[in-house]
Amino acid sequence: MMRRRLLWSAAFVLVFLAGGVAGSLATQSVLRTAFRRSLQPDAWTTAAERKLSSRLGLSAVQQQQVHGVLQGMGDEFRQIFSRCLSESGLTIVHAGQRIDAFLTPEQRAIHAGMKARLRSRLLRDLHVELPPESDPILPPPKP
Repeated sequence: MMRRRLLWSAAFVLVFLAGGVAGSLATQSVLRTAFRRSLQPDAWTTAAERKLSSRLGLSAVQQQQVHGVLQGMGDEFRQIFSRCLSESGLTIVHAGQRIDAFLTPEQRAIHAGMKARLRSRLLRDLHVELPPESDPILPPPKP
């Protein structure tokens, strides 16, 4: 009798833990997808066009005009994102180079692996490629 209760309790705990792990993985996947979509202006413009058209009852001519405005907005956002990602990537690379300057050779080897993993995660998750390490080191920004 006691053994049966113990088995049921263990099963309950295992099911609870499995649900927690599954929920955590699902949440990570949903958040990663949402973040990727948030960086895609085309997704914004398409959703905005649908919403405006359905809620405002736009005519065909108005739909074309709204499409033109939103396409222009999407193009502007792509340019802004491109500049932002380029500058951010350079900042990350240059910070890594500055850190390397005061590390021991053993620490530099470990740091190189950390930087390689960061590059692969950024490429895999965000489709962002950092500039090459061969870029010259910039002086730190002035406050």
